[in-house]
Amino acid sequence: MSSPSSNDNPKPGSAIEPSASPLSAKRVLLVEDNFMVATAMQAMLASLGLEVVATVASVAEGLAAVDRGGFDIALLDVSIIGGSSEAVARKVADLGLPVAFVTGYGAVAVVANDLHRWPRLCKPFGAAELRATLGEALRA
Repeated sequence: MSSPSSNDNPKPGSAIEPSASPLSAKRVLLVEDNFMVATAMQAMLASLGLEVVATVASVAEGLAAVDRGGFDIALLDVSIIGGSSEAVARKVADLGLPVAFVTGYGAVAVVANDLHRWPRLCKPFGAAELRATLGEALRA
């Protein structure tokens, strides 16, 4: 599985400043089953001014995290421990909150028709692509 690209992570003083982002202060539920990828994504999200309030790796943990609440947007790997993150996405959407998917499987990663409105980001990706995808999810 690919991981987020580190070659375009923002550096202090770079063009991607957290205070300039409409995403600033948003709280993120991150569902990713690869520890190294999750760690890289947490750092990237923090660099964009977002707070990761929970990072979980499975469908069951994702559903429980949604029940706990405390987040503004969910960033979900399509394929996680226990299957697809679709059940987690539906539960988030039922709360009226936005969802963005990430996948290492490119265009072949399939989500159900009822979830097509949510953006999908293919790994590897950089901070600018992540910011754009999360912004798209917030507008969906």
